[in-house]
Parts: sequence; C-alpha cells; structure tokens
Amino acid sequence: MEKLLDTCMEKLKTKPVILTKYVDDLFMIVGENAIQETLTTFNNFNKNIKFTIEKEHNGSIPYLDTLVMRKDNKIEMNWYQKPTASSRILNFHSKHPKQMIINTGRNLINRILNISDHKFHENNKNKIRKILSKNCFPKLLIEKLINEYNIPKSKDKSQEKYYKSMIYIPGLSERFQNSDLYDKDKLQIATRTNNTLKSLFTNTKSRIPLSERHNVIYSIECDGTKDDKCGKIYVGTTKNKLKTRISGHKSDIKLRSQNNIQKTALAEHCKLNNHIPNFDKIRVLQAENNYNRRLTLEMLHINNIPTNKKINYKSDTDNAAYCYRHLTKKRSCNT
Repeated sequence: MEKLLDTCMEKLKTKPVILTKYVDDLFMIVGENAIQETLTTFNNFNKNIKFTIEKEHNGSIPYLDTLVMRKDNKIEMNWYQKPTASSRILNFHSKHPKQMIINTGRNLINRILNISDHKFHENNKNKIRKILSKNCFPKLLIEKLINEYNIPKSKDKSQEKYYKSMIYIPGLSERFQNSDLYDKDKLQIATRTNNTLKSLFTNTKSRIPLSERHNVIYSIECDGTKDDKCGKIYVGTTKNKLKTRISGHKSDIKLRSQNNIQKTALAEHCKLNNHIPNFDKIRVLQAENNYNRRLTLEMLHINNIPTNKKINYKSDTDNAAYCYRHLTKKRSCNT
C-alpha cells in the first residue's frame, strides 16, 4: 500500500488536499473534477487491485467508526455506528473478571468520546447509556464510568508495575488477587481466558513429523541389553528440533568413555550399565513455547515417573512442587 500510494501520487495531476490510510481504507479530500482521474490512476497500478469509491453525502462521509463532516470550511468528527451494528459487547454477567468487564465499558466510552467533537458528547453519552444497559451494566456503574471520562488522568512513572498473565477461574482468581501471596505494589495480575477461537476449530494443517517438532518435552525408554532388560525412562526438553537433540544424545552415548564431557543422566546411565536407549520409540509428552513453563513441565513429567523407573538426576526436579505433578496428566470426564 505504501508503494501504491507513492507511485500513484506522483502520477496525479491534481494532488489531494488530504490523504490518510488505515490498512487498505483510504480517506481523501480532492476536487470534484479530479475524482475520476484519481480512481483511474489507483486502479491502473495493478490489475489485481481494484478500488471502489464512496463520495460525501450532504457534506459528510463515514470512515471506519467516525463520521467526517465538512462544515463552514472546517472538519468536524463524530462517532459513527453502522445501521447493522448489534451494540453487543461483553455482558456484565459474563464469566469474566469484573475488572475486565468494567474496562470493556470504560474503553467503549473513551473511544466514542475521544473521536467525537465536544458538541456531540451529550448525544453520544445517551447512546452509550443504551448500549451498556443492553449489556446489563448497572445504571450507577454506567454513570460512574461516564463521569470518570472528565477526570484528568496523570501517570506517575514511579508507580509502574509489572504484569503477569493468569487463566481466569471464577472465585479462585479473585481470592488470589486479594491475597498476600505477591507484592501488589510491584506486580499486577492480568487474567485471560483459555476458551479461545483456536480451541473451537479443527487444525487443518498437516501434522509436523515428530523429529521436526521443537519446544517439546520428550521421553526416551532404555531397552537395556539382550540379557538385561531395563525399561527405565529419561525425560528431557529442547527448544531445537527433536532430531537435533536426539543426535546430541547419541553423540553423548558414543563418547561416554570420555570423562571430560558433561554427561546427561541418560548418557551416565548407559555408561554405568552398558545399556542402549530405544531412539526409535521417542514420545513427545507436551509442547510449550515458553522457556520457563517448559522447564516446569519437564520437572512435573519427571515426577510422574515411578522412582524405580526414573533415569533423571534428582537435581532435575529440585524446583518442582511434587503436589502439582497431576497437572500434566490428561483427565477424562464421565458423562
């Protein structure tokens, strides 16, 4: 779009007074006799890109969610809502944190009043009251939020906080936020939902081969030897492709006789017992892109393995609370 605008602007004989862009929506002020020339120039840029045009009507034209009006050689702005708009926002009784619901109403008010000139504010406030009422916001809260818009806001940089994300669980999240388990002067909890569009749709992409996956927690079972069956399990994690990490394990085992290399628990186990792991039956236990969460999940998966079948070092789980190990297990609901 930037290239299109730069190229077409050079070709126009009559330049527009104003030209603004939001993604592929253009707003332009140009003389009436130059409208057709402008449209033709833009449509000749590329045969696959075709523009349509909407002219002002009675001195006004909608652009995105604003109504731009030309009056007495001045431009006035008002909030614009399409006739098909449902006025539906987050319902006040929805299972979301109350602060998130309140902020939805607050942001609606700020957006409407910020983009409209002051002369339209009273009429827009009445529209806001109707929208919020349809979404079950209490009347007293609506008035409180509208009145807050007129209060000057000052930001004290010394009071800036760090934010941490947490999945919202009704009742539990509120108790945690009201507890003394974290420093509220330095940390702010931002709740989120795990009920997303991604969880509703089937993944149509082809499955990535096991060896090509990365950011995973995996397990390797040791076959032992012909005369000494082992069956012990090693759990590891890697941000690289799984095949790259497995190549590293194979190299460690090949060099296990050398004492100058830092060995994994798997390589140490194979050195002491002269065992061979089964690299053909590697399991991916879980995928996690976040580094810290991936390390935590690795420790929990190690804790899930019975002690007599565990290859990992004890130090591999020093920072994991054993009581949370069940979080890695899949649960099925009986209906």
